[in-house]
Amino acid sequence: MNSETQSVYDALAANQGKTLRESANFDHNRAKLLADLKVLVADADKLIREAAGASTEQFAALQTRMEAKLVDARLKLARAGSVAGDKARQAAAAAQAYARARPWQTAGVLIAAGAILGLVMSRRSSAPTDSAGQ
Repeated sequence: MNSETQSVYDALAANQGKTLRESANFDHNRAKLLADLKVLVADADKLIREAAGASTEQFAALQTRMEAKLVDARLKLARAGSVAGDKARQAAAAAQAYARARPWQTAGVLIAAGAILGLVMSRRSSAPTDSAGQ
């Protein structure tokens, strides 16, 4: 077993019994990002109100502050996107490692999922249509 596969197994063992959402801490990250965005909107609103009665020098200073806040927000969004991408790559690696370690179980699950999907779709297409409205 190579070190990448072992690290995936270690990550799976550490998150045993947790959903992907819990193990990736999505709710905390989402709440933090929303709080940061609310602060950004409140700051922007405050700066707009201050800019209404500001002189040219004050306006330039307000503009600089606003640009700094926007740069900070862009960095936070980029970091959040990076973290989400990393978690998705880890999940994909875990699924791939599981499939390689247990190919017959994986094939069985995929066959069962395909059969269920086929059954649902065939029932949906053969359901009677309501022709009373015509």
